[in-house]
Amino acid sequence: MKKHIIAAAVAAAVAVPAMAQNVEVYGVMDYSLASTTEEISGGATTKTTTTGANGNLAGSRFGVRGSEDLGGGLKAVFQIEWGIDVAARNAAVGDNNRNTFVGVEGGFGRIQAGTFATLTKNLNDRTVFGGATMGGIGWVAQENGYENDRIASLIQYSTPTISGFKGHVQYGGGLMTDTTATAGKAGATSLLYGFDYSNGPVAFEFAAMDQTTDTEQAGPTSTKVRQNSIRAAYDMGTVKVVYNYNKRDTEVGGVTAERNDNNIGVAYALSGATTLLAQYGKGDQGTTEIKGYQVGATYALSKRTTLYAGYGRENLETAAGVETDRSAFLGGINHKF
Repeated sequence: MKKHIIAAAVAAAVAVPAMAQNVEVYGVMDYSLASTTEEISGGATTKTTTTGANGNLAGSRFGVRGSEDLGGGLKAVFQIEWGIDVAARNAAVGDNNRNTFVGVEGGFGRIQAGTFATLTKNLNDRTVFGGATMGGIGWVAQENGYENDRIASLIQYSTPTISGFKGHVQYGGGLMTDTTATAGKAGATSLLYGFDYSNGPVAFEFAAMDQTTDTEQAGPTSTKVRQNSIRAAYDMGTVKVVYNYNKRDTEVGGVTAERNDNNIGVAYALSGATTLLAQYGKGDQGTTEIKGYQVGATYALSKRTTLYAGYGRENLETAAGVETDRSAFLGGINHKF
């Protein structure tokens, strides 16, 4: 009898650590056919390209994530995520490191370190079209380059949620590295901070970035980028409205170039499976004015599989009156696992 009790106790002691760690394999496969046309005023250049495309509703990826209960209210968290291109013949998992990190969370909030999206990217990814925004044409924020993508060697602290508020701070870079034997050293530091607030149907986000890039190539140079981003959303259930604003100043050698844009989008749930989408934006890159819009629809075949189609158009006009028109039509399928 005692032997059975001892054996059961040993088995339980071995099993508890294994059960305390949760690991999940996940991913997204997204493929579409896209036709893109670009025309410069005067008919000097007109080209149309039709091709298979990857990740136009959401970026294709493969990942593993999990957590481990450390006791005392603490939990270790990790994620390994690779981007994949389902439209490329020789694309391999691991070619594009996406959100990959390790960290600890508890009553104090969460600390994580690795390579992952910036606060400004996360904010601008949350449009009615999602982060991929049907290929991006017609989305003025992407044309202005506000996503800032992902930063390597990034550290983030997030506070616990207090009365709907959660604060975030990110810091990355700081190391000067040799780019080539003759080019000299280059390095960048990035500081981002912001907060998000959610209360029922209302959501609001703010994110700011200060980034400095120093190089010793052909003489010391310094580039400073400052960006402020705002997102506001109101979800009425059947209808959701999202507004994004970005302002970005880039200073090189004492000369500052300014960019800004306003974007507003609406999602309308026509039925349990069909959602209609529309988005309009306007902004500028210095003396170049940008206008664009997107319309589209998604149809859910299941909770994991979605068909989608969309059309986008944008116009860039310089101070000299030279215009560039781009348009795109696409349709595709997105599956999550």
